[in-house]
Amino acid sequence: MDALESLAPSLGSDVPFCLHGGTARVSGRGELIEPLDPLTGFAVAIVVPPSEVSTPAVFRAWDEMADPVGLRLNAGDLPPALRAEEAIVNDLYPAAVAVASEIDDWRHDLEGAWGRPVMMSGSGPSLYTFFLDREEATDALSSIPRGARAAQACDLAFQGWHLAE
Repeated sequence: MDALESLAPSLGSDVPFCLHGGTARVSGRGELIEPLDPLTGFAVAIVVPPSEVSTPAVFRAWDEMADPVGLRLNAGDLPPALRAEEAIVNDLYPAAVAVASEIDDWRHDLEGAWGRPVMMSGSGPSLYTFFLDREEATDALSSIPRGARAAQACDLAFQGWHLAE
């Protein structure tokens, strides 16, 4: 496991978390993992717009920006289980939009359809928001714009991760 943990960050920013799974606060470039107690009481809807976004291109765009202001989801917009956090911030959002401006259009369309703030995951283009339960998240997916590469309502996994059918 020590060898895998030392190799994981060089394979990708998501790989260290995938080795551990569970519920965690992840920071740095994905290599700093702080385990948290399992979360309950909400589900997530994820939509992948048709845009293909290169992670290196997003980081290059971010490097060229002067302190871009990230996309922020304030504590009051989070499910109760997450409200102890100050906010969720994605610093890469402005760079991802610079690379693929349609991500911003998709986010605004989803916010309009769902009546709640929508965040981007990592370097994009996946967009997500929180719902009370999987049924509400599934219902929300019926109102997404045409052309999404993928859309899924997700329950929380208490350990690791899995794809539900």
